[in-house]
Amino acid sequence: MADFDKDSQFLKSNAAAMRALAGGKDHQVTYAGTDTHVGNADVRLPALPPTATAAQRASLRGAADGAALWLAHHNPKTHQKHCPAPEGAKAIFEAAERARVEAIGSQHMKGVGKNLEAALNQRYENRQIDAPGSADEAGISEVVRLLLREQLSGADPPKILSMVMDLWRLWVQSRAGDLLQELQGSLDDQAQFAALSRRLIGALETDLGDSASDKDENSDNDDDQDDGGDSQSEQDGEQSAVGEDQRGHHSARGTAAAPGNASRAEDAHRRCIGSEGDHRGPYLHRYGGDAGRV
Repeated sequence: MADFDKDSQFLKSNAAAMRALAGGKDHQVTYAGTDTHVGNADVRLPALPPTATAAQRASLRGAADGAALWLAHHNPKTHQKHCPAPEGAKAIFEAAERARVEAIGSQHMKGVGKNLEAALNQRYENRQIDAPGSADEAGISEVVRLLLREQLSGADPPKILSMVMDLWRLWVQSRAGDLLQELQGSLDDQAQFAALSRRLIGALETDLGDSASDKDENSDNDDDQDDGGDSQSEQDGEQSAVGEDQRGHHSARGTAAAPGNASRAEDAHRRCIGSEGDHRGPYLHRYGGDAGRV
């Protein structure tokens, strides 16, 4: 079988497996760039290199699993209700939520945990995290994701980061106290987890502002879970890519198509966590079908 046919089958199977893990979602899946973007009706996964290694394929499975778990276990209305306003606080808040949904999947499916680990190892092959005192807000959000992943699922950070994470572990524990343990006890309750995440942000980043009160709560006291009358588009959140999308010669800048009937909650959610433009290039693929993972 030609290499292109093998790659096409792999990408098709990866997309189908993502939809299945997400609970039967019918999102359109594209492959472009180097980061993941989850929208209301579409998911963009990183492009597969023309001569992909086994590790790169495992990483792409991990990206698909991460997107699927976000769709399956993340409630955008709850996220929007609790999300803080300052940019640095938002980054930490979303990093914590991503750690939560991925920990849920890792707990119940060992294969998913291995795929997520492969994606994380690939992510940090060519990037580092600065030591405490030198890291910016983006670096702190990365630290929170890795330490929460460790706390929630028992998974060690990538080996390449082991020394700097030893420093960060002490730094965070000295400020957060028992908050990491409390977050572990709220894994299946997004609203409670979000409230604790805001307390964690306040403990770690006092210079980000009052993370517990800088955003108005919904005045109509909507339930954190969707009502029966909510549309599907209200339930499908939008996840910004983690880290800046590094565009190579395989992708080109474009414009993401906005949903035709986006709700007010979704609009606020996009403003809260941000979004990236869509990217198209010669290695872009769209797949449907019911093929299993290869």
